Amino acid sequence: MKYNREDIKVRIVLVNDKVITGRLNMNGFNRLSDFLDQDDNANLKVYDAVYAGNPKIDFIIIPKSKVVCYSPES
Repeated sequence: MKYNREDIKVRIVLVNDKVITGRLNMNGFNRLSDFLDQDDNANLKVYDAVYAGNPKIDFIIIPKSKVVCYSPES
C-alpha cells in the first residue's frame, strides 16, 4: 500500500499487548512495510501518540523489537 503524504496514522501492538496509536513520519518511503523493515534494530518515533489509553503525548520512541504488529489507520 502506497502513501502520498509523509505522516501516516498507525496502530501498533507491542509485545506486552499495549496499543499505541499516532503518526509516523515516513521520511520519503513509499510503503509502510518498507519503512518499518529498513532496520530491525531501529526505534520508531510515533508523534501525537496515545499509549495504553493515556492522553496524547508529543511523541514516544518504541524499539522495533517490542513491536508485534502494526497497521495503518484511516
